[in-house]
Amino acid sequence: MAFSSRRAIRAAVVAACAISASCDEVVGPKDDDDPTTTCLANGTPLQGDLAGDTLTAAGGPYVIRDSAMVRGGAWLRVQEGVTICLHPPASIMLDGRLEAFGTAEAPITIERERPDPSYLIRPVGSGFVAEVRLRHVRILGGGIFARGGSLSTEDVTIEEAPGGGIATDRGRLVRTVLSSTCDEACASEGARGALRYSRFSGQSGLTLEDVTIRDAQGDGLSVGALPTDAPPLSVDGLVLEDVSGHGVTFEHYAPDRLLRLTRAGSIRFRNVGGDLIRGPARAAALLATPGFEGPVGEPATVSLVGAVQGKPLELGPGPLWRLLDVTGVDTLVLRPGAEVEGPTGDSTAIRVLRAKGTEADPVRLSGSGHTFKVSEIWGNEGLSHVHVAGATVRIDADQAHVASSTFLGAGPLVLSGDFPTVAGVVFEGATSTTLRLDGLGARVQGCSVSNSSGDGVVVRGAHASIHQCNLVDNAGAGVASEARGFLDARRDWWGAAGGAGAVGADEARGGELDRLHGGLPVSCADLWGRSATDLFFLCGNRLYRWSGETAEEIGASRPGGLEHGVWAGPERVWWVGSEGSICRWDGSAVEALGGAPPVTLLDVHGTSNDDVYIVGRGDALLHWDGRFLRPLWTPGDGDITHVWVVEGHLYLLRESGEILVGSPLDRGP
Repeated sequence: MAFSSRRAIRAAVVAACAISASCDEVVGPKDDDDPTTTCLANGTPLQGDLAGDTLTAAGGPYVIRDSAMVRGGAWLRVQEGVTICLHPPASIMLDGRLEAFGTAEAPITIERERPDPSYLIRPVGSGFVAEVRLRHVRILGGGIFARGGSLSTEDVTIEEAPGGGIATDRGRLVRTVLSSTCDEACASEGARGALRYSRFSGQSGLTLEDVTIRDAQGDGLSVGALPTDAPPLSVDGLVLEDVSGHGVTFEHYAPDRLLRLTRAGSIRFRNVGGDLIRGPARAAALLATPGFEGPVGEPATVSLVGAVQGKPLELGPGPLWRLLDVTGVDTLVLRPGAEVEGPTGDSTAIRVLRAKGTEADPVRLSGSGHTFKVSEIWGNEGLSHVHVAGATVRIDADQAHVASSTFLGAGPLVLSGDFPTVAGVVFEGATSTTLRLDGLGARVQGCSVSNSSGDGVVVRGAHASIHQCNLVDNAGAGVASEARGFLDARRDWWGAAGGAGAVGADEARGGELDRLHGGLPVSCADLWGRSATDLFFLCGNRLYRWSGETAEEIGASRPGGLEHGVWAGPERVWWVGSEGSICRWDGSAVEALGGAPPVTLLDVHGTSNDDVYIVGRGDALLHWDGRFLRPLWTPGDGDITHVWVVEGHLYLLRESGEILVGSPLDRGP
């Protein structure tokens, strides 16, 4: 016989015991026994209508030479230890019910003399199977077609089923193994999915618990025409191994979520020839986490063409996800540990991206020359713990946030939206520009940009800031500005103690960055000048004097302070800031003046070194008379942002827009 060798039957028994994990020893034919031959030669024949029959081990083994039937909704019951042998293409045909309950010690065996593409258990004609219940059953040589009814399997093995292991509309498969190989004799029949789920009626859906599909010629699991109200396929443990076609295929329009996975690692893939997941035009959402899993780094392709807008695609850890085509996928969610690769030299457009890894399980994006184009970041949460290798990431969203991530040998990270933030990111070995800031108000802090083939950071949008970053060993400039507007590049390391432009340091080039060569940062709060060649700039907690060509640092207030207002008097320069900070410079030394309340001071002005007025938050108005700092009274209440005193008049401007005018030293009642 082509199929029922002693070795094949014994292997099936071993597989069934492995699933049930309850066999004390392998039960089955001995090396000197061939029960199939005995069964066919000496078995009890079964034919005609078997409605209401009960098959026992004592009455068998049983032989079906022509198909037997169970009609009229009746039951055929098969007891433990029974063996049923069929001549191909004979089948057990049902428009009734089949119950076959074996045990781990005495399983039921239903087998064909040789494999056949037709289903071994199937409906009568074009009718429907009412119900099939199988427990501790080995089926060899054909599969089960349970269309229209429900199928329940527990500790079941289906082997050598070239036409497909199971086709069903609903039911529950528990600890079930499908091995649907196809030899040359059946290849011409066309290999179908090892497991087919096509829900035409009923509401219960299909549940898979610890199901294994292996050696499938064709697709492993194919999901057919599901109406919009159909429940999703529920999976709590599915292994697809050595599948020549696609792993999971969705053939038609489907409900909101095609898959519901009930625990991490619910689906595991190994050696899948086609796409790991393949969806149709108008396929709806695919919930792929808590997790599809497989050997780390093994390619696993995802192709969802024309998916319905508004539905998410969620990918978890395990395989290397290859996004061949996700056209129309509204939201891509990458869970910690997910690894995604785009095709070389192509681009993937993603409307909304959520990629938040962890320090232990970062999200990984790769693809030489590939560009991930993102329109929005999920809820402005940003990207966190993302490692990018070889790929380019472009984010068009405003207020995009990228943190604690790594870009190695990648194309540039392009932030084209306004007010993006990049914090704690390492860029190394970029193939061109490393980081490009196209939008307004970009903030980069605590980053490392090194060894790029082009410029480190290219700034095209105004009012950007780059602080506490390493800008080292880039082929181009560490920072290249193409913007018209302020760029704050203080407290950065350029590769040499002399700063940007020093020997051995990265260059600072272009636009507003030219000011760095004179030593003047360009993010400053206030300025005051005595002349065009004697100007004072207040930047952070530091005061700079500008000669018209170069800037000289005069001194600083307390560390970490943030100053707001400066006034250059006849002999001294005064500046004020947060926490009641008041400083003055006499041309040689900086002196801190005490006695002010611990509020933020915003402006300072006077007529002489002994007649100085200071204003700030909390209705603060202070006067220095050369010896003492005294508070002055003002009518009303509110923050005072500006002060001016001239020709015997004191002018105050509140944040509310109210203007106060009085005489100097007017203490009120």
